[in-house]
Amino acid sequence: MATVSLASYAVLGIQAAILLVMLFGVYTMKVRRRTRPHGTIMAILVVVNIITVVAVMTPTFYDMAPAPGAAGASLLLAHHYLGLLAIILTSVVAFTWVLRGAKDKGCLGTGRRGRTIMRTTLVVWTASLLLGMAYFIAGL
Repeated sequence: MATVSLASYAVLGIQAAILLVMLFGVYTMKVRRRTRPHGTIMAILVVVNIITVVAVMTPTFYDMAPAPGAAGASLLLAHHYLGLLAIILTSVVAFTWVLRGAKDKGCLGTGRRGRTIMRTTLVVWTASLLLGMAYFIAGL
C-alpha cells in the first residue's frame, strides 16, 4: 500500500471542484446562452488543470512503479493517456478562443462539428477524472 501525500488529496479535491465548475460552465452555455462567461470559465479551468497536473500529478506518476500486468497499472495508464488527450483537447479549444479575442465566432465549439469537439472533450476529461479517482481510491 502506497502512502498518499497531502498534495494528492488536495489535487483530488481540486479536480472534483473543476468538474463541478465545468458543469456550471456547461450550464452557462446550454441554458443561459452566455458564450463569454462559458469560455472564460473553461479557459480558467484548463489553466488550473494544467497547474495541478504539472505540480503534483506528473511527479507522482514518475515516482510510481506499478508492477507490469497489474490491474492498477492498466488503470493508471488509461487515466494517464486519457488525461493527456483531455489536456490537448481542452487547450486547443480554450486557448484558440482566448487567442482569437474571446469572440462568439472565435470558438472551435460553434456549429455541429464544434459541438462534437466540445462533447468529446467533456467525455474524455470526465473519463480521465473518474479513472484517476478509481486509481486513487484503489491505492488507499
